[in-house]
Amino acid sequence: MDVREATPADVSALRSVARRSWERDPVLTRETATETVDEWYGEEQLAADVEASDVRVLVAVAEDVVGFSHGIVDGDVGTVMRLYVDPDYRREGIGSHLLEAACRDMAKRGVERVQAMTLAANDPGNEFYRANGFERVSTGRTVIGGESYPEHVYVRAVA
Repeated sequence: MDVREATPADVSALRSVARRSWERDPVLTRETATETVDEWYGEEQLAADVEASDVRVLVAVAEDVVGFSHGIVDGDVGTVMRLYVDPDYRREGIGSHLLEAACRDMAKRGVERVQAMTLAANDPGNEFYRANGFERVSTGRTVIGGESYPEHVYVRAVA
């Protein structure tokens, strides 16, 4: 598996990974998952994010795109807004590898700490960040499909 920066040619695959991931989320309905992918990862917006200098989209590639991280850099803080691994490729270390690559990438851009968010009810997501050295520092809210959900915020220093 390789991790690289996303390109505009990856947009369709990124949307597919996000959709498949959201559809498996126990908190959301399939309809809400589809609406959310269309809202958060519309083709034009995602293509713009892939090319923006302050947005960091990295892809994990086996034979195809099997995961991606979507983050931003703001001064000395990097934020992994979302990290997705195709459900068929989970539990293979891809997510941890992708997260480490995202942290290294942000550190090269002057980031001293990385924060990440996941839904409070997403037990596997919360365990993932804890297992990768992140500490929960707060709980916020995010809107998905017009409904507000609690979301945990995690932070980790990067070298």
